[in-house]
Amino acid sequence: MRKMKNLPIQFVQTRGERDVFLKEGGGSDELPKWVTDAAIERNASVMRASFQVLEQEFDRRVERNESDLPILAVATLHEKATAKSYRGNVRQIFDNKNKRNVIGMSKQREIIVKIDSKADLQRISSNYNADKISTLGKVKRCGVAAVVGLDLFHAQVEDNLIGHPLKVRLVDYLDGQLNEKSEQQFLQVCRECQLEVRKVEYARGVRMFSVSSGHNQDNIHRIATMDSVISVKKMPYIELSISPEPYNTELDVKQPVVGEHYPLVGLLDSGIADIPHLSPWIQGGNQNIANFDENDLNFRHGTAVAGILNYGDELEQSEWTGCSPMKIVSCIVNTTPDNAMVQEIEMIEHIRSAIEANPNVRVWNLSQGSTFEVKDDSFSDFAMALDDMQKAYNVLFCKSAGNIDRAKPNEDRITLGADSVLSLVVGSIADRFEAEGDVPVGQRSPFSRKGPGPECLVKPDLVHFGGNRHAKIHSFTEVGYQCNVLSGTSFSTPRVSSLAANLAQRIDKDFDSTLIKALLVHGASYLNTEGLDNISLLNEQGYGLPTNLNAMLNNDSDEFTMIWQPSLDMGDAQIQDIPFPSSMVGDDGLYYGEIIVTVVTDPILKSGEGTEYCQSDVEVLLQTYDDILYMPLNAIGTPRYYRNSDRLVNPQNILAKGNYSEGSKRSAEWEERTLIETAYKYQPVKKFHVNLEKMTPRPRENFLSANKRWCLSVKALYRDAVVTERDYDGVVEHTRATIIITIRDPKHRGVAYSECLASLNQHNFVHSNLEIRQRIDIENENG
Repeated sequence: MRKMKNLPIQFVQTRGERDVFLKEGGGSDELPKWVTDAAIERNASVMRASFQVLEQEFDRRVERNESDLPILAVATLHEKATAKSYRGNVRQIFDNKNKRNVIGMSKQREIIVKIDSKADLQRISSNYNADKISTLGKVKRCGVAAVVGLDLFHAQVEDNLIGHPLKVRLVDYLDGQLNEKSEQQFLQVCRECQLEVRKVEYARGVRMFSVSSGHNQDNIHRIATMDSVISVKKMPYIELSISPEPYNTELDVKQPVVGEHYPLVGLLDSGIADIPHLSPWIQGGNQNIANFDENDLNFRHGTAVAGILNYGDELEQSEWTGCSPMKIVSCIVNTTPDNAMVQEIEMIEHIRSAIEANPNVRVWNLSQGSTFEVKDDSFSDFAMALDDMQKAYNVLFCKSAGNIDRAKPNEDRITLGADSVLSLVVGSIADRFEAEGDVPVGQRSPFSRKGPGPECLVKPDLVHFGGNRHAKIHSFTEVGYQCNVLSGTSFSTPRVSSLAANLAQRIDKDFDSTLIKALLVHGASYLNTEGLDNISLLNEQGYGLPTNLNAMLNNDSDEFTMIWQPSLDMGDAQIQDIPFPSSMVGDDGLYYGEIIVTVVTDPILKSGEGTEYCQSDVEVLLQTYDDILYMPLNAIGTPRYYRNSDRLVNPQNILAKGNYSEGSKRSAEWEERTLIETAYKYQPVKKFHVNLEKMTPRPRENFLSANKRWCLSVKALYRDAVVTERDYDGVVEHTRATIIITIRDPKHRGVAYSECLASLNQHNFVHSNLEIRQRIDIENENG
């Protein structure tokens, strides 16, 4: 029999300076093995030839009286020089004392460099003079070895652009005057080509323009060869998918109780029909944000999504979410493609207008997207725009992962916008099997797109029930009938939106998207893992299917959940003596139990940094240790780089994968790419689930003896662009994180919760119940 979950999870505060761990230096000042005399000579020869080409380009411009904007070049990095630790060496080659010439990234190993003049070029090239190479210091030697090529930058230009509206992006020079000058030159060229153009706000650092479709090949060439243009692409359209057909059944109408405070969700869709089941819950009527003509409106898609938002469990006669109904702010931003086509640039404007018109809405459902797949080497403009709005307005988007086009079954990767770092992206799994062609229950629906996103980003984040090939899910049509012919990620997404909006309403504190996301991910699990390894599971289902609302917010006596939100402004955190139940020790004298750790960050994002768009990371270690050793600072015998006196003795991270399988050992020498691809580095959402009894014998014996103490170590890491911005411009940004830890007793002794609570008090942690508002009432029309 399942235990009742009625014990509140705990918010735990760090204990001020006691738990702060100042950042320390370290590492070796020895040059890496790939920095050899031969490599330096080879690179120098290649670069000297490149400098001659760039010098000729400056001369050509003077002769033809062309642009006085800087030349853009692409520096290609050595395959082992992509880590942040080497970026400073590269900057030593290109940057001037008070001027940044390295202005962004193009692809994984390519950085964008601006060169203002021949004098600037000569200063850079002086590092490569044959008589100077041998006298370079270690820093510049590493920089010369790191840059293996330098070429003129050429804009990325898509094929078959004639007849399509264009999306043109200009480079961000990180210089206001240069940005203004380049914009004026671009607008002048568009006027001369008689093209309509307008600037649209996407995200900070993204300089984007929409250009009309009345262009020819000469116009495109002229635009694409301008100094400041970095890409010319077709303007994508944002589409709704799946329209239901009616099938009549009865369902009680819910009515809001006057004076009751309900969760609130924003619906960015096609509008909601005025039907009895939904009209009482629409706050303020449909807002025609897109300003469509009345004849172009089509409420089918929005009505079906709204039905799942407020009647999802009742329609399926199952408690899939356990959510109460919500007030819905319906913003019309799209319609069927037969009525009107909405460009990406227009959709971004519509979404921004909807948010600004409804500042009280924090959770927004976005069940639509494009048909273009994401790429490995760049985040989409649409995704960056969604991220920018979430940061600017403190909102959370629940975004559909996208549906596979039956005509293109091999194109099954998530679409543009679903690579949004901050959004909760939702895929679909099957809830039942009806006929041949359906996938088994709990597996990815045949139509649901999969990840990963760029830079190995885990997307989708979550899944929910959205139908099967034959087995469909239920909602309403615009004429009030219930239908059962729906399938798509459009209809799995509102279940997660409902959970997010209900969490935001039930938790009695200011809206915090990292907390909402962390609770949803922390309680998620997989229904069916048959035939899938861990990577395939993450790509197809993210972190799984969220549990229902009550289970997210409460514990039973055999588990204890803590929420930590450590401040990382002063430094890292080393939180000693976090609780672990003293009775959870087996007959062998070793700790046992399941531990789940979820980390969700609000990372620093830089749109000009290519695959390094996510510029901050939070590394979490759950460690056992023997004792604390006091080391006096600045004393003989204490390493000079120490900044913290209290040192853990024999710390071991029990979350490390290498402790649980012989074949996945890690070392300090792991390359940056390996860490990103396999160790969650620079991921905004991370989740670990370990069973201590499955730890391999040697680490289990060494790390889990009953006399061990427990520590939570949290480290903030920042990439080069953030560090450089701080050093050059004095801009200081910090990342935020929510960390949730659950300790669970599989032997059900019934004391895990009480022992952990007592341990928090014993070690002077200030903690409090996660304050929950009471569930709210509704009235049924027939009740």
